[in-house]
Amino acid sequence: MDDSRVFYTSGSQVFAATWEKNWQGILYLNPIWSTAPQLVTSELSIDHDQELIYVCDSGQSRISIIEKQGGKLVSSWGKKGRNPGELEYPCGILVAEELLYIVDTRLQVFTKNGDFLQLIAEEDMIGVVPRGFSRGLCMFDNRLYVTDPSNSRIQIFAPAGKKKMPPSFDEEIP
Repeated sequence: MDDSRVFYTSGSQVFAATWEKNWQGILYLNPIWSTAPQLVTSELSIDHDQELIYVCDSGQSRISIIEKQGGKLVSSWGKKGRNPGELEYPCGILVAEELLYIVDTRLQVFTKNGDFLQLIAEEDMIGVVPRGFSRGLCMFDNRLYVTDPSNSRIQIFAPAGKKKMPPSFDEEIP
C-alpha cells in the first residue's frame, strides 16, 4: 500500500493524488484517481483499517463511502432532516474508534453503517455554520475537538459513550 497518497475533496469529486516534483523542482499534486462528479463534497475521513473513505455529501444530505484504492462508490446512507439521526447538509466527519462523528447543524454519532447512536450537541451548543463551510473534527487524548468557524473557536466534547461533559470554549490544553 502506498502511504504517500493524499486524499481531498474539490467541488463535486473526491481525489487521490501523490506529491511529485516537476522539472523545476516545484511540488505538485499528481492525481491518481477521482470519483465521478456526482457528489457535493465538503469533508472526508479515512478508515485505514477497512480501506474506505467516508465523504460528507452535503448536496444530498448523506454520507458516501468510497473505496480507498480506486475511488469506487461502495454505498451511501442518510436521510435529510433535523431530527436525531437525520442529516442536514453534513459538513464535517471523523472516523474514530469504530464510530462516525458527523457535524451538520449538530454533532451526532453513527455506526459506520449509518445507525444513529447519540446526539452529542444541539445547534445552539456548536454554533451555526453557513452552508458551504466545513468543520474540522479531531480525536486526541480522549477528547473530541470540533471547529466552530462562525464563532472563531474550537470546542471540546467527550467522545460517544463517555461521561458527558459540557463543551469547553476557553480551556487551556496542557
